[in-house]
Amino acid sequence: MKMVDKQRLTDFYRHYYTPENTTLIIAGDVDVQQTFAMVEKQFGDWHAKGKQPEAYSKQVTLPNHPEARVFLDPNATTTVELNFLEPIDRAPDSKLKRSQELTLYIANQALQYRLETQSYASEGKLLSPYVGSYNQFDVIAINQLSMTTPQGQWQEGLQVLDQSLRQAAQYGFTEQEIKRQLDKYHNLLKLDAEAEDDTYSADYAERLVSDVNNSMVTTSRAFDLSLFEQDVMSQDIDVFNRAFQQHWQGKAPRIYVTERPSTGQAKSATSQDVLETYQIASAKQVSPYIPQKQAEFAYQSFGKEGTAEKLETTNFGGVTRYRFENGVYLNVKPTDYESNAVYISVRAGKGKLGLTPEEGAFATLFDAGFVAGGLEAHDINDLRSIFSGRQINANIYLTDDAIESQYRVPPQDVLDQLRVTAAFLTHPGYRASGHAFAIEHLKSIYDSYPTTPERVLGFNSGELMYQGDPRWVYPSIESVEALPLTVLQPFVERSINKGPVEVSLMGNISEQQAVDYVAQTFGALDIKAQAFIDRPVTEIKLQPNKSYTFYHHGEPNTALASGYFTLPDGSNYRDVVGFAILRSILQIRVNDAIRESTGKAYSPWVDSSQSLLYKDYGYLNLNSNTTIENVDVVLNIYKQLVKDLQEKGVTQDELVRAVTPMTDA
Repeated sequence: MKMVDKQRLTDFYRHYYTPENTTLIIAGDVDVQQTFAMVEKQFGDWHAKGKQPEAYSKQVTLPNHPEARVFLDPNATTTVELNFLEPIDRAPDSKLKRSQELTLYIANQALQYRLETQSYASEGKLLSPYVGSYNQFDVIAINQLSMTTPQGQWQEGLQVLDQSLRQAAQYGFTEQEIKRQLDKYHNLLKLDAEAEDDTYSADYAERLVSDVNNSMVTTSRAFDLSLFEQDVMSQDIDVFNRAFQQHWQGKAPRIYVTERPSTGQAKSATSQDVLETYQIASAKQVSPYIPQKQAEFAYQSFGKEGTAEKLETTNFGGVTRYRFENGVYLNVKPTDYESNAVYISVRAGKGKLGLTPEEGAFATLFDAGFVAGGLEAHDINDLRSIFSGRQINANIYLTDDAIESQYRVPPQDVLDQLRVTAAFLTHPGYRASGHAFAIEHLKSIYDSYPTTPERVLGFNSGELMYQGDPRWVYPSIESVEALPLTVLQPFVERSINKGPVEVSLMGNISEQQAVDYVAQTFGALDIKAQAFIDRPVTEIKLQPNKSYTFYHHGEPNTALASGYFTLPDGSNYRDVVGFAILRSILQIRVNDAIRESTGKAYSPWVDSSQSLLYKDYGYLNLNSNTTIENVDVVLNIYKQLVKDLQEKGVTQDELVRAVTPMTDA
């Protein structure tokens, strides 16, 4: 960066931002001939001459023996990576080439699934496995394996990656493993093809940009599906195994280990340590992989189907509301916007407000470990196997006022998604392995958050915005580690048994289908769900006129200057719209004052929130990435901008500039 100056930037722009290096893509509700005329008018006299980008000419050396590098950094997460290099296949795009790439992708995904299975069973010792093949800067093709581990435990990650790879290359994959990945990708392609007419213009444009950049022929989703069905799914399993072996076997890896420097008497890893560990691991014999047996989902019935009473249909939006005998509420909104999508929301209990301050650490434990604990009858790997190839998930987390779960699934998966969610809320597993996985995941978060000012602010924002209430503060890792998952059981049971419980379904589903599905799941539960939380809640307030300073461990001179100003809550929608306009006007002024006039930050941004849950709770938030010496300058600019807005109001020009994009959108 020190070598970049105005002249070099100007020369770069003049040489490369020229017609011969430009592709213009327009997608949307336009008249083609009129659009051509507009383009000709705007760009027809653009005759700047420049340079073609120079191709990378240096010879890439392919390793003929294992090589290793270690990168030590105080903010690093321990990561192990194996790269196997090969020349890029520069054959033009064709059906054959795509078929070959998809064949390798399916085989890679089979190994990805194996590594994920080991990860979930490792109690957090193996995290974030990745298997992939890609081109790096159009210079070299890379087949890559990687995994993160706890600090100082890279050896285990390296051993697992090496042995899993050699096992797959030597013995191949089973038909069940390949079929699982074929079915998964096939289902995605079918959903894409069915939704072709639902595609946004922006999506078409992005697809075209990607195809141009990658020298690909642009094809329809129907074509992609047909190609996969005819040329990939019909292949014998040996084709997938040979493709995998061709790209991974017989090549020497480049091994990269990233971690924090050791402290005290411990010795930091060296490249020689990594090579010795790899040589020991690669000398061990591997045996064939034994896949887990396919189980049946144990939670098909939740009792006698419930009966629902139709309550009302809203005047605005046409949302129909039902109440089941056990107190469960259902909201239904059929739409035809997306042909293969149903949006599901499940809310149970009172969320963080349903915890006492003494139970504050439960919130962090819940988000990190509740789902990882699995179900009574199934651990996470069982569930992955049962629902492989389908759009079924377990996305369950705490919000301020509910245990919440949200999904987007195809219509045929709605009932099973409701079954899975109901099973987690009524038969959670609370496994010790899930707790161990959660603790290691939290340790990685706690270790990495101090690396940037943004992460530090995010980590501490709960303490700032909720007056230090323990339910919104990250507790010490030691306090969470001391809590078994079973401490969550009373909280979960009272959340689902006493409620409130509300299910919302919107999308390609009929009212009757929605009622039937919920009748079989949440409507069938033997519970007595109570009424909803009275709104607004008054116990949470902002504390103005206070300042806080937090420190990060990243780039020494970087800082984030954030200013918060109180706003009313969101109960008056007219005011909410008004403050949204003021936020846009303030964004214009922040850009002018901080970026253009003073150059103290490049991308300042303005945010706001007005609560529908808490009385008199709202704030306007101004942020700028800046340098340490400019923090006070930036904060004073914030105060002056808000003061000017209060005392002088806005101009007509500012109003138009703020409102026009909002109304257009």
